[in-house]
Amino acid sequence: AVSCVIWAASGNFNPSKEIVFFIKMIYPFIILPLVFQVVKIYKIETDDLIKYPVTFCAIAGASILFSLVTGLGIEFTASKYSFGAKSFFVAQNDIGLSMLVGFILSLYLFFKSFRWRYLFSSLLIMIGLIGLSTRTGIMGAIGIFTFLMLAIMFYSKRSVNINYITKGFIFSVFSVLLVVVTIKVIELVNEYEYM
Repeated sequence: AVSCVIWAASGNFNPSKEIVFFIKMIYPFIILPLVFQVVKIYKIETDDLIKYPVTFCAIAGASILFSLVTGLGIEFTASKYSFGAKSFFVAQNDIGLSMLVGFILSLYLFFKSFRWRYLFSSLLIMIGLIGLSTRTGIMGAIGIFTFLMLAIMFYSKRSVNINYITKGFIFSVFSVLLVVVTIKVIELVNEYEYM
């Protein structure tokens, strides 16, 4: 209470800003119980719940790819100092973090069901993360991809039932892909030194 009085006396206190800040802090604690209640009442399966953020992130990746190809969107940067596309999103880091979570979820759904649409979603999301050209997006995508491939190779679980030949093939293909993507990203970062 004393700190609130000191803050108010310092002249930096703005009640409307403080209320908005407080609401932003408690918002997740209000929304999460509501989501859990809806899931419980309507008996929504976890995989069905995961599909929605994956779909959002795939659409986001597709729109970033669209912006890279066409140059349309809020901001497209291709100069000697930087490269990337905001596409139709204002906050690159925020959409990047959302897409990283969606990338993890889409890879989970792919390796659980082996459906091509989840592989396609994962690729769109990864291209979008690299196209955003934020350090978080690029390094996060490479890190998640690497960790997942290592986890699949060395961890066995019934939900991901892969034989050793398939594991070897997947590991080889993804290792080559990871090396190529990493080399291209390093070239991109070296070319655009302020990225």
